Amino acid sequence: MNKLVMAAVAAAAIFTASTASAASMLFTIDPTLSSVTVTQDSGRHLGCAFPSNGCTLSASLATPFTPMTIAQGASQTFDFANFTIDPNGVGTEKYDVSATLAFLTPQAGPASTGGTAKYFTLFGLVSAGGLTWSDPVQTLTASDGSTFTVAFQDLKGAQFGNTVQDNVTLTVNSVAAAVPEPASWGLMIAGLGLTGFALRRRRGASATFA
Repeated sequence: MNKLVMAAVAAAAIFTASTASAASMLFTIDPTLSSVTVTQDSGRHLGCAFPSNGCTLSASLATPFTPMTIAQGASQTFDFANFTIDPNGVGTEKYDVSATLAFLTPQAGPASTGGTAKYFTLFGLVSAGGLTWSDPVQTLTASDGSTFTVAFQDLKGAQFGNTVQDNVTLTVNSVAAAVPEPASWGLMIAGLGLTGFALRRRRGASATFA
């Protein structure tokens, strides 16, 4: 294989690699604008039987959030929020829950939803119930035209203990065509320059021989 062909192949490979590496999205969660809050429902079930305030629910973000790079068509699940029932009572409760997931990257969103949590606890030793989101799956569009889905997880079941984590799943639906980075353009131009140089040398050699 002569230098001309080698240079052309190298330039094409650089351009292809740059385009392929761009078919993914970097997600960085903004902990400042993200939130999860709970409010006791005034129309709750029987309430905490003993003592009257011993079954309260609290919520917090599952920080720190780790940046995620997700390829087009792929999904990744991460811990979003922690819910804890006060372990000092016996009874049932009902809470309204609100959640917001904001992003530093990509420039999109945020995703916001509400829900209802109903549960029973026995001094925090055994807890049962569920959390149902009103709008759990949302599709967002980034500033560059890429699209992705945010899915908040519903919770249901029984467990030992008084703390449970709620997850969020991110799915990349489509990645907008990306412009190669300056370094990639530089390498491609260099490859094309080498192609031209090899072509000129070949023509010069042919003329000298003639």
